[in-house]
Amino acid sequence: MSRYECTKERFLKDVKEHEMEIISDSGINRHIRFKNPSTNNMYFDLTTWGDHLCISGDMGTYVFQRVEDMFTFFLRDDMPDGVNYYWDEKLESACKRGGRKEWDEEMFIDSVMDYIDMWFEDSDVDVEEVKEFAKREFRYKDLCCHQLCWCVLDDLETEISYLDGCDEFRFEDFWEGASCDQWTYHYTWCQMAIAWGVQQYDKFKEGDLC
Repeated sequence: MSRYECTKERFLKDVKEHEMEIISDSGINRHIRFKNPSTNNMYFDLTTWGDHLCISGDMGTYVFQRVEDMFTFFLRDDMPDGVNYYWDEKLESACKRGGRKEWDEEMFIDSVMDYIDMWFEDSDVDVEEVKEFAKREFRYKDLCCHQLCWCVLDDLETEISYLDGCDEFRFEDFWEGASCDQWTYHYTWCQMAIAWGVQQYDKFKEGDLC
């Protein structure tokens, strides 16, 4: 899977032509649109009501719940450069298209290598040889999802156990500590969009944004 990531620099480039339109603004009930006037590409709306904020538009729909006025919850001096874990805890609904997290094949392979290092840490086994063996096996396997990788590890465990000094090797604890999911591009982008949008709204209210 590609490690194409949503960075703050890339996000700011996406929204550099966006303009803010206040569709409705009544206390904690708001509907604010951010959009490049010449296209619908990457436009987004921020809608708030009691204890809720919804971001919707071209990059997906996500709903958060925490405090009565959610603009105060997301208002900050600096934009996050990635997903804010505390904000994620307040996510109530994730977009069915973009989702929240996705399987990362490279993270899975890295986790397997780390596990092999840990397993043979105090042994005389040539760890690098075992890792190279595992990498060669992975070349012929489908690693596109969590379910398939369960089966892949079962087979790999058997194959590694045939190597010299590896007869007791097991992946039995692997899934307890493995991190094989990454934040989706859309979810990361939308978290940044919320922070940026609230900043623009706050500047407008303070008279710094026309």
